[in-house]
Amino acid sequence: DQAHKPPAPMLLANPACFVDLHFKNNEPVFMSKRDVQTCFDVLAAPVHEWFGKPPLTLQELSTASGASVQDLSFYVTDKSDSPLQASTTVFPVSTVWPMGFSWSSCVAQACTVASCIEAGVQEDSFLSMDRMPPQGEEICGVATDDTFFFHWCPKLGKDRLEALDSVLMKNGMPKREDKDVTLQPSMLALGCELSCSPPAAEPASPKLVILFAGWLDLLATGRAGPAGLNRALGLDQWFCLLNRPAFSVFDNVYVFVRKEPQHTVVTLDRCVLTEISVACFLLPLLGADLGRDFLPQLVACDALQPFGFGVAYKPCSAELATAVGQLAERRGDFVQFYHEPEAPPVRHRLGVPHKIPLKQSEFRIAVSSKARWKAHASHLEAHGLLLAIKWLLRSPKNFHHRFAVLIDAKAVLGAAAKGRTSAPGVRRTIRHIGALLLATNCLLRLVYVPSEHNPADAPSRGLRRVRRRKPKQHHGRSRAERALDDKIKRFYKYWASMDEMLARHL
Repeated sequence: DQAHKPPAPMLLANPACFVDLHFKNNEPVFMSKRDVQTCFDVLAAPVHEWFGKPPLTLQELSTASGASVQDLSFYVTDKSDSPLQASTTVFPVSTVWPMGFSWSSCVAQACTVASCIEAGVQEDSFLSMDRMPPQGEEICGVATDDTFFFHWCPKLGKDRLEALDSVLMKNGMPKREDKDVTLQPSMLALGCELSCSPPAAEPASPKLVILFAGWLDLLATGRAGPAGLNRALGLDQWFCLLNRPAFSVFDNVYVFVRKEPQHTVVTLDRCVLTEISVACFLLPLLGADLGRDFLPQLVACDALQPFGFGVAYKPCSAELATAVGQLAERRGDFVQFYHEPEAPPVRHRLGVPHKIPLKQSEFRIAVSSKARWKAHASHLEAHGLLLAIKWLLRSPKNFHHRFAVLIDAKAVLGAAAKGRTSAPGVRRTIRHIGALLLATNCLLRLVYVPSEHNPADAPSRGLRRVRRRKPKQHHGRSRAERALDDKIKRFYKYWASMDEMLARHL
């Protein structure tokens, strides 16, 4: 009963963690990797009687292993005084944590993490979706028997790897030296190719080619079984963690892979083939640009049934936008603003509040539009998020950025952060958002804000603050003179950018 359900593996890394990495252009990053050799064959189990296998005779074991019955008798721990015969039935028992046992992955992850901590890695340096993205000169990721590092100081990286190698050997976890990567500008980790020049995390080319060929073969034949399709879908989903909007393609395929019997090959429906064909041709976009900066701006969105939609924004420093954006997808975190006298009282909420040094009144209204149709609240909230994304992407200079967006609808936040939803009313809007993000190479970072702290709450109710504009100063120049000055400025700006481009490429 105690082994019925194991705990979640601690500090487990996956490709989604790579998206939080930020490498500056032309900044040297030293990448390293260590792989424990046959991890599940070396981790000794404290109790052996629970890992018994189906019974066999000594003769069957002798035939399979090539050892004599007498040699095998030395490994029988509870034998009687009478000699063992070839027909004696025995129960093989694993002395290590066996692969496939529900606790084995949890134990292996804990052992590898403990070895890293013993080697000097700080607990806040681990990549994990359950924690804030690490900051500093060292980042470590652990996935069962794989350990990888990102260092900005080569001396620190060299010392850490030497310490980890000795700790792994001391703990009885020998490494595979042929898979070692030591302080290189690129490496292969978790099936992904990572590099600092250009800063990117991409699916491994060999695996991507096999997946692409498999999808093309499936589209040509139009037939597959649920189990076989599920295996190919699992690899595609693993790479989709690098660019979550690609998840929005899948819906009917999930229904098919759950059908019974699992191994019967049938003709696929047109809707399933359509989703696979779209996913197939989106494979080149399954990568993460690790050089994207946060746009120095906070954006909030909201929607309310009686009126419509509201979007508010506040230009800020890149450091503040980064700090807010790093709260995305963290369980229980939410943001608050400085309390104002006319604001409603703050409600107590579960989770960890983070105070932003701004006031709601400092936000400017970008959109305050009345809804033209009636719909469910989640549908309106999703459309409000879509309006915020469209407003951000109205200018090409905002492309190739990370966006910190505040939203007070947790259902929409979860669907957009996940990349897909099964709710029919929201699915189409989430796909629209995903298409915009994929086309512009942008990363959406959604952060929960309570309704009473949402700066977009007032414009979603149709309440707009009066903005006093200063009259434009023309200094006595005519319209033609101002137009000529503007053309001259654009002319010099164009040739300055052209000279910069030529100097960069010649």
